[in-house]
Amino acid sequence: MEDETQTTQTKTSPIIVATAFLGLGFAVVAAVLGGIALKKISTTSEEINARIEKNASIELDIKKISDRVDSLALQVENIKSTSDGKVSELVKQVQNVVNVLNGNINEIRGEVVKNREAIEKIATKPTQTKQVVQKSEPENAQAAPEESALNGKVHKIQNGDTFAKLAKKYKVSVDAIVKANPQANPSRLKIGQEITIP
Repeated sequence: MEDETQTTQTKTSPIIVATAFLGLGFAVVAAVLGGIALKKISTTSEEINARIEKNASIELDIKKISDRVDSLALQVENIKSTSDGKVSELVKQVQNVVNVLNGNINEIRGEVVKNREAIEKIATKPTQTKQVVQKSEPENAQAAPEESALNGKVHKIQNGDTFAKLAKKYKVSVDAIVKANPQANPSRLKIGQEITIP
């Protein structure tokens, strides 16, 4: 019986030792994980404290701004109450100026419409003036560059030329010049560009 007891103790002894080592291993792993967790908690805690301080600073800045806005609103109210007559007089003067400007703008619009109509009339008149100019010059005289362009129905763009100026110069409508030059962009004429005059 003693042998059986010793054999059992011998058999159970390595199990107990293995269990003890296993428990010790778990304890070491738990201690390491606990240390890592504490370090992360400490870092997170520092970040949270920094954010709390930043939020407190922002709240203080917001309070200062809010106080300043309230102060400015009070100053505006004081200005309104003490100079109410001056403000209303200033508003009346500004309104009068605006009314005068609106009247001037309407007059200018009317003049623009009249000028546009006059330009269209001039542009659509027959080319009698051209014939008179051509008859008055001697036949052997050399034609000026602009007249040769007239005869050839081609005009080279020069500085400051626009379709409206060309229409007036050649006594044709702007629409006719636009239709005769579909490739040309009227707002982007280039010096030296050739424009067909209908």
